[in-house]
Amino acid sequence: LLVHNQHAQPVLKRALPQLAPLIWDSSPRVREAMADLLLCISTSRGLHFWEVVPLDDLLAELACERAGGGITGGPVAQKLHQLLVPSYFPGPEEGPARVATLLKSSPSAGQSFCRLLLAPYIHYIEGGKGSHKIQVPLEHILALATCLLQHLLDHSPVLDPTSPPRKQRNRRGQADAAAATGGNSTGLGGRAKRKKAAANIVPTTPAATAEDASNTGGDEGVDVMAVGAQDESPESWQALLAGLAELCTGIGVALQHELCE
Repeated sequence: LLVHNQHAQPVLKRALPQLAPLIWDSSPRVREAMADLLLCISTSRGLHFWEVVPLDDLLAELACERAGGGITGGPVAQKLHQLLVPSYFPGPEEGPARVATLLKSSPSAGQSFCRLLLAPYIHYIEGGKGSHKIQVPLEHILALATCLLQHLLDHSPVLDPTSPPRKQRNRRGQADAAAATGGNSTGLGGRAKRKKAAANIVPTTPAATAEDASNTGGDEGVDVMAVGAQDESPESWQALLAGLAELCTGIGVALQHELCE
């Protein structure tokens, strides 16, 4: 009740962050109670869960909980995942870019996030009991897997991801040739396009607004998962592949039980 009380919220904003270390408590019950508190805070307009426990700590805990929770995760992992889904997979349009960024920035947490997307369906198949809440429709998860697969096929890993793709290198060569004859506008235009693409990277924090996320869809034909880095490094490519593997594991179980086609 205090969380939703406007008169209590100024005091709670100062007091609640002192509870942040409880997310690392040795007792699973304490960690689960802390996850419940964060879920309650997430429904409040005046309080933000990431101001109580930093987002990096939540992702680190999600990765740790995954290690001993099996394919469906333990109660703490499930509740942390429920807390983070609206931020990292708000829908099939914005979700793939955010999940890809999460996988590359925090591979262990990203893989756990992908695995837990399918946990409610696997839990249902296994006839388990508990509160596995389905947050993401299966067709949206299939769309995410398809998007990751297509991105990996279209962007093979390169040792130097800062170098431009082949097409851009060819264009740069043409621009250099034009500059030698006195015309260098093509090269300048190419650099401007690359700067514009880098500015449209989707932020991965929950504070990202819908307006920020919508900026990734302004240009037709742009791979939003590759904005700012047209080529993937071997490490980032493998991180995306590991996330796709987690999704395919759950999708395979769903296919066996005819939950999808």
